[in-house]
Amino acid sequence: TGDLTNVGDPDAYALLRDRLAALSVPYQLVLGNHDDREHMRAAFPDLVVDPHGFLQSVRITPQGRLVFLDTVEAGVHNGVYCADRLIWLEHVLTESKGEPVYIFMHHPPMLIAMSRLDQYGLVDREAFADLIRRFPNIRHIFFGHVHRPVSGGWLGIPFSSLRTRGDRLLRKTSWAMNLQRVVVLPEPGGPTRAIRSVVATESRARKRSLSPRDISLRASAGGFL
Repeated sequence: TGDLTNVGDPDAYALLRDRLAALSVPYQLVLGNHDDREHMRAAFPDLVVDPHGFLQSVRITPQGRLVFLDTVEAGVHNGVYCADRLIWLEHVLTESKGEPVYIFMHHPPMLIAMSRLDQYGLVDREAFADLIRRFPNIRHIFFGHVHRPVSGGWLGIPFSSLRTRGDRLLRKTSWAMNLQRVVVLPEPGGPTRAIRSVVATESRARKRSLSPRDISLRASAGGFL
């Protein structure tokens, strides 16, 4: 789900291509904010692009439709999902006709209650949510970007991300780097749920529970919705 290289240089994609050639299982590449769209396309010419040049595609499987999104805007770390991309996704979801859909994207489309990460999330969050909530056949959203395992529910849809393969961020910071789980209010106005996370620091691990008051304050500010 993105960040396949550090700075998107052609040599890095050539190395990635050589490593992936040894795989015996299918794989799909998703663009991240550390990637370069043109360099990635040059290294992997078979990548599918949508009519506007974004790296977006659909893979139909017996288990459902796998939908791969492009949330990258050159020059910024935030995710962007513009009107052109929304139109493409609306067409894909409408065409699914109720079949199970699994979405893969780099930037999380929801706030995850970690301000240092949320500031670099998807800036078109509300427009994306307005579209997603129209399609109850979306079974899961997979994303990257946050470099740690996070899972929960958003708009009634399960979501998850995996821990990064690299540890550069873990070495440089000591705050909340190993958030293991966040349980999110599934709908605006839904029942209040305790949120429990495991936080690792350089010296010790501690558990933190958010009170209903904390949840209420964060929900009113747009978190967990």
